Amino acid sequence: MKFNRLNTVIFIGFLAIVGVIIMQLFLLNQAYIFEKRDTEDKIHFALQDVVEKIYRDNNSELPVANPIKKVSENYFIVNVNDVFENRILEHYLKTEFDKVKLELDFEYAIYDCSSESMVYGNYISVDGKPSKVCEDCFSKNPDLTYYFAIRFPHLRQSYFTSLSQYWVFTAVLFLVLIIYVYSV
Repeated sequence: MKFNRLNTVIFIGFLAIVGVIIMQLFLLNQAYIFEKRDTEDKIHFALQDVVEKIYRDNNSELPVANPIKKVSENYFIVNVNDVFENRILEHYLKTEFDKVKLELDFEYAIYDCSSESMVYGNYISVDGKPSKVCEDCFSKNPDLTYYFAIRFPHLRQSYFTSLSQYWVFTAVLFLVLIIYVYSV
């Protein structure tokens, strides 16, 4: 009789452990999705403000269509459809990213109509350290005339580092579960 109760307790404990692990992984996934969406929103709002400033400087009307196109997870194309300068663009990008507290390294390139190619702009590092430049990472878009592209080389790593507290909680949970299994 005692043996059956012990087996039942162990089985219920095992189900509880599996449930806690599944719940923790679910919460970790939800936190990752939230962090990713939050960062993308910050990028989008900052780039939208950059476009508005460029149009304001050129005394032009803003387009009705969304000028920001997400090409991949870390690569965006911004259709300005008006002339702008490299130095001013870099200043606006730094200012707007600081405003939304987006602390990520980025690099940008501007389409040059005369050579019909992407001209590499600059690599902007948050900590000021130079990094590997990827001039070939920017592709030409035949549908646009005046535009720039921006790339965040360490975007995915920033998601994982910003979730560091969740990783600590998960490690502590697994440690407690290992101690529980060992004691049973």
